[in-house]
Amino acid sequence: MPRVPNSYRDSIVYLYHSEKDAIDGKETGGTGFLCGVDSTSINGRYYIYIATNRHVVSSGASFFRVNTKDGGIDVVPFEPHEWLVHPDGDDVAINGAPLNSDKHHWSTVPLRMAVVEDQFLGDDPEIQIGDEVFQIGRFMGHDGGVRNFPSVRFGHYSIPLLPQKTGYGYMQKSFGVEVHSISGYSGSPVFVVRNINSIGPKKSAGLGANPVRLLGICWAHLSITEELGERIVASQESGLRQGERLQKFVRLNSGMDLVVPAWKLTELLNLPAVKAARDILDEQASP
Repeated sequence: MPRVPNSYRDSIVYLYHSEKDAIDGKETGGTGFLCGVDSTSINGRYYIYIATNRHVVSSGASFFRVNTKDGGIDVVPFEPHEWLVHPDGDDVAINGAPLNSDKHHWSTVPLRMAVVEDQFLGDDPEIQIGDEVFQIGRFMGHDGGVRNFPSVRFGHYSIPLLPQKTGYGYMQKSFGVEVHSISGYSGSPVFVVRNINSIGPKKSAGLGANPVRLLGICWAHLSITEELGERIVASQESGLRQGERLQKFVRLNSGMDLVVPAWKLTELLNLPAVKAARDILDEQASP
C-alpha cells in the first residue's frame, strides 16, 4: 500500500449533535468528508459539498466541525432537515460546505474519483476482489479530541455488492471490505487502490496515472452472531429442567465494513435540482 497523502485526511470533517458537543470533542456523532464537484462550464472551478450517511444526520448529528488554519476549529450548525438524502433510500446525505479559504484548513475528494458500475463488470474488471482499500475517519476516543485528527485504516475489497438492511429498513446494496471499523466511522470515505500485482492477467488500461478511486461511504460494519450456551441446574426459580441448555447470543464485529457504492453519491450530487443550483452559480460567476 502506498503512503496516503495528507490531502486525503484534510478532507475529513466530524459531525456532532450540537455546537457544544463539537467544541468539547464529545465522543458521539460520525464522520463526513468534503467532496468537490467540477463546474461543467468554468475550467478550474468546483463546488464543495459535505458527504456522509443519511443515518448519521437523521440521528441528529448534523453539526459539522472543520479545522482552521490557526490550529483551532470552526463549527457550522445545520439541522437534520437541511441535509439532502438520496431519493431511493440509500444511506447517503449531502449539504453545501460554507468554507472560507482564508480561515479553514481543508482539501476535497474530487467527485471524478468516484467509481462507476462499469468498473466492476466483465471477466476482467478494473476493480477486483483483493484490491487494497483504505478508510479515513473518526477513531472514537483517539480522534484528536478538540481538533479533527482522523485515522487511516487499511484492508482489502472482499465481497461484491450484497444487500443489507439499514436501521430505517432500506435494503442497502453494499461492498464488503476487510477493514476493522467501530462506531464513529459512519460517513467515512473508503478508497480502493488497483492492485498492480493482482493474480492472473493484468488489465492493460488500468485506472490511469492515479490508481486510487473513491469506492464509497462506510455506513456500518457487518456483525455476526455467536451462540453462547451453558448447562443450568434445575431449580424452582429457573423454571428449567435438569441439564436444560440456556441459549445466549452475542453480536460481534466481523471486521467487515459495509460501503455504499460511490456512484450513489454521484447520483445524489447530480440530481436535477442540485445540478441546476450549480449552473446558476456558474452563470453568476461568468464574465
